[in-house]
Amino acid sequence: MNSADRCPLCEVPLDPAGGWAAVEAAAMRQDVRCAACGWTLAGPWRPGRAERAAAEAALSAARLEFDLRAAARAGDDWLPYAAHLRGRPTEAQWQEARREAAARREAARPPLGAVLDALGPGRALVVVAVEDAGVRLFVTGGVPAAGPLGFRELAAVPWPALLPGLPEDAAHRRFQLAGGPSGIDPAWADATIGGAAGDLVRRYCTSVDTAVMSAMPGMPFPDAVVRAFTDLLPDVRIAAGAPDAAALLERIVAERPIALSYGLAALRSRPGDGTAEVVRLPLFPAGSRAGDEAQVRVRRPPGPGEQTALAVVTWDDPPEPVRIVSARMPRGAAGLVRVALDGPGRLRFLEPDTVTDDAPAWPDLLRRVPRRLPATAFATELVCVVELGGRAETARRRRDLVADLLELLGDELGGTARVAVVGHLDHPIHPKYKNRDVVSGGPLQPPDDAARTLADLPSPPSGPFGARAAPLEDSLDRAAALLNGPRDGRARILLTVAGRPPHPGSGHGDVIRPVEPCPHRLNWRQSVAQLEAAGVRLVAVTDEPAPKDVPGQAVPQQDARRRDAPEWAVLGAAHRTDLGSADAAGLAKVLGVLPDGDAPPLPFPLVP
Repeated sequence: MNSADRCPLCEVPLDPAGGWAAVEAAAMRQDVRCAACGWTLAGPWRPGRAERAAAEAALSAARLEFDLRAAARAGDDWLPYAAHLRGRPTEAQWQEARREAAARREAARPPLGAVLDALGPGRALVVVAVEDAGVRLFVTGGVPAAGPLGFRELAAVPWPALLPGLPEDAAHRRFQLAGGPSGIDPAWADATIGGAAGDLVRRYCTSVDTAVMSAMPGMPFPDAVVRAFTDLLPDVRIAAGAPDAAALLERIVAERPIALSYGLAALRSRPGDGTAEVVRLPLFPAGSRAGDEAQVRVRRPPGPGEQTALAVVTWDDPPEPVRIVSARMPRGAAGLVRVALDGPGRLRFLEPDTVTDDAPAWPDLLRRVPRRLPATAFATELVCVVELGGRAETARRRRDLVADLLELLGDELGGTARVAVVGHLDHPIHPKYKNRDVVSGGPLQPPDDAARTLADLPSPPSGPFGARAAPLEDSLDRAAALLNGPRDGRARILLTVAGRPPHPGSGHGDVIRPVEPCPHRLNWRQSVAQLEAAGVRLVAVTDEPAPKDVPGQAVPQQDARRRDAPEWAVLGAAHRTDLGSADAAGLAKVLGVLPDGDAPPLPFPLVP
């Protein structure tokens, strides 16, 4: 299309029938004017050279005036649009354009906050925001659909999609939106914008209160968007615009109560089947406002990971994340999480006092939840049976191993673990002390207290000791009594750290390992049967490793002193290792306190 096919002032394409209209107008001695801007295109007169010069000067002045009015609608300074002005204005011309734009500016609209107040609580409001980049739709109004922030963006349509033909350059596009020469037919623009608005209304604004706000009042094309929505929605509310509707909504809803309750995501083992499940520990109920604080206690998941994800989520189904941070939680005892509410979706962690926002995303955290959780990570009853006698150096190593384990249990599980330490000395050789109790120890208690009990266990007297047996049956009898109460979902474990097997019960002598029966007539097999009936896992650490069978070869003959006692296969039914290769971390993994090295760390803290 050449310049003759456009209005010389506004550059809107001329109607192809305009030529015949000019002929008819000349015959009737009338002027032909542009339908868009009113500029005289033709008339019955025949201008001479002087008239042509005057007409050119008038057109140049009109063009600058036309452009300045658009620049005044677009902003407070014409310099950003200088490249698109058809001339350079004087200060007087610019101020006159500004006065004219101000005079045509529509009356002030009510603020969006007032529109929300008029609706009342619990009613959704769709906000149509006409902005520099295009049109955005939001839902707000203190309803669950608005999400944790109190508002949610529904759609965003850029200007080039609303009105094809607008330039990509932001300043040039704003100048044209404000009425600068664009070559876009206003009638076509109204129809195109009306179609796009109709699609948005059908999708988002049916049977819901709607408000339209424009950050560009007085600009022809943005005003066309407002008209399109008001034509389609007779009850639509008009609110004062803002350059950034999302920022305005954030300020408005910050002073309003939250519509959804917030809770902290934590892991627990579902009663009955042990399935891992994510639960929400209550923090802020619906209706809470900025300034409220809440706290909850959780436990750091066991394992080597230093950081724990603290995820505050909504109380709807499915939950939606409000804020997720990484924090260093204290080991063992339940740690305090204290949070301040600064408005819907705005949370500030007070404790722990150092958090970072580099936590994984909510879907990634959910994918890391295992199918089952080890019961020992939540509630553990552990009895450590320790042989106190034998060679002094070996006895010390047994104590050290158990002491290291208790320290680790205290760090990882804190008060959720209940540990008893039971130690046994050799039966006295002198007949006078034959019936003396050889077992000492304490009740089920926190690991730190159990460590003190271990430190207070007696040391063996110097002198000879029987190499083939020790009063392990006495300790097993005590362990069976300790682990015989209601389970309450707790993991129960017996850890035996010893070098010599138990004495047989009365009438159960071992012909291969000839030893006297227990002076107290205790039968270790009966104690083990009670433990197994109570669901106790049996783990053993023996002084010597178990002999290895070579496939296809017979086990070499051993004398009675070196033969592996069959009792260890029973007492180490769940797991057996030897003192030389055992350490606290490895035992903790066997007990289920620490995750296996190949297992990913648990994604959330644990319910205390």
